[in-house]
Amino acid sequence: KGIDLIRILHRDSAAWFELDLRNAPLGISEHSLGEPQFHTPDMNDVHLVSIGGPSTLEVNVDTRITREVPVHLRADLHAADGYELVGEPVSIPGTIVVSGARSVLSRISEIPTTARPMPGLHGTDTVEIPVALDGLPPQLDLQVTKVRVAYNVQKRQTRVFKNLPVQLVGPSQRAVHSLSPDHLDLEVRGGADVLAQLDPRVIRLFVDFTRFSLEGADSVVPTVVIEKPISSWKLSPAYVHLRTLTSAQPIAEPTP
Repeated sequence: KGIDLIRILHRDSAAWFELDLRNAPLGISEHSLGEPQFHTPDMNDVHLVSIGGPSTLEVNVDTRITREVPVHLRADLHAADGYELVGEPVSIPGTIVVSGARSVLSRISEIPTTARPMPGLHGTDTVEIPVALDGLPPQLDLQVTKVRVAYNVQKRQTRVFKNLPVQLVGPSQRAVHSLSPDHLDLEVRGGADVLAQLDPRVIRLFVDFTRFSLEGADSVVPTVVIEKPISSWKLSPAYVHLRTLTSAQPIAEPTP
């Protein structure tokens, strides 16, 4: 009927070719297109006469696998004036379950989010952000297409730790070599909550003895180890000197 042909021209779902790939081999194979594969369920009087093009279809069949892929956050977070972004933002969930063809999924190392600027942050919160689907192959199925970004923003503060000891480590002779000064003040800048919980006993200041010869200097900046997410630190004084006991200053023998 003419009306049925008009419906086919104007409706994408009115007619189609359907292939049974249940027994198709892995890899590339060719499949014929003809009357048995032609379907018009709502128009029984419409039949395939000819195909105006190739009558075969090349199909690539692969094994479907499923695995967890890490999320790559592309959110651009900035704290408001007077605040600090503490630590790194975290994606919730951190991985997304993805299924698809083995040859395609094996090349995917991460799932990026959309690039989103987030300025003026001044608190701890989570924000929903979509996955960048436009950069992924269409053969993949993602369990979720949105993640939440968790971030920690705290008010910026400064705290000073007085008279912290500086250690001299490495192949030095402790009876001959020492540091001057051997105690320093440390100014630390970071989030208010982080600084309030920072214990000076876990802050380590040290100098490796070999640095003096490697750097060709008699004064160096000590290494500072703070196992907390701080933004900056400053020593006062900034340098320590290597002090060596001279021959005019004999080493006292231990009393027997």
